[in-house]
Amino acid sequence: MNKEYYLLDNGQPAGPFTFNELIQQSIDLDTQVSATVNGKWMAAIDVPELAGYFHAQGVAIVNEDSLASFWLRLAAYVLDLVVFFFLIMILAIIYASSVPNAKITEADVQKHRELIQLLGTLILTVYNAVLEATPLQGSVGKLLIGLQVVNEDGRRLTFGQALLRNIAKIASGLAFGFGYLYIFLNPYRQALHDKLAKTYIIRKPYTGR
Repeated sequence: MNKEYYLLDNGQPAGPFTFNELIQQSIDLDTQVSATVNGKWMAAIDVPELAGYFHAQGVAIVNEDSLASFWLRLAAYVLDLVVFFFLIMILAIIYASSVPNAKITEADVQKHRELIQLLGTLILTVYNAVLEATPLQGSVGKLLIGLQVVNEDGRRLTFGQALLRNIAKIASGLAFGFGYLYIFLNPYRQALHDKLAKTYIIRKPYTGR
């Protein structure tokens, strides 16, 4: 027997609908749905079997099951550092091979340490912001771990949102990195920069099945 659903239309129950009929009703994330006419009503985004429908619409499900843990996020960050390190090494090799008598000494590194750190931070900020705003919805590290960044509606970030999120990481790094540890205190596992930018990190693909 197929499961039947009801939805609230102007405060009144409408239905019953089969699953296929339900998804033809132009439901959105906040549409109130119930399995019985007098049952418990919940937002469509919280109905597990509708996760696949919203996923096909480009909307990710943000809930306890899909939210990424601190450790998955840390693993993605470490992978990004490895990728970044190798990119820097490749660029250094290209520079050394293309410039006659090019030589970078320890003294050069010490002399320009602050500039190097600033450039590295800027490159990482732009790198993350650009990739988070693409269909990948995350950095190479997140892609390898199977994570993606979404906004409060479960959709892909605009470049502006992604840039804000990554600039806000400065705040997360203050006070001995408390902003990152805030993940353990936040019910949505948001770091401080996620909270400020209204973003979430989830595992993908997640269809709720």
